[in-house]
Amino acid sequence: MARRGGGRRARAALAGAAGLAAALAGGCSADSAECTGVRSVGIVLAVTDTNTGEPLCDATVRLEHARYAEELTAEGPDPCRYLGGNVAGTYTVSVSRDGYAPTSTTVEVVSGGECGVEPVELELRLTPAEG
Repeated sequence: MARRGGGRRARAALAGAAGLAAALAGGCSADSAECTGVRSVGIVLAVTDTNTGEPLCDATVRLEHARYAEELTAEGPDPCRYLGGNVAGTYTVSVSRDGYAPTSTTVEVVSGGECGVEPVELELRLTPAEG
């Protein structure tokens, strides 16, 4: 399901989160005209309900990388996205929420040169738990 940046959906998702991503950026030095804050966010994640397709903005999202782990909070009102992963490498993305079966996937974030990493857009769907 994960795709490397460059696709229309990835650019659209990143354009909507540009201000937020720029604030999170640790990208290049100010004297580099080609670098933007958007490129330093490696994972742009949407979490949705499998049955309804509705976004789940209060899920617990955890990224694990060889060098660190982080929990993400949804950003943006419509639709919300979880942004993280600013180091190139393999990430395990785990998502859970009360009333749903947890899920996880592995995502490869690649280097974007001096500017950080290339963004990957993905969607994880949570299935309501039986019971």
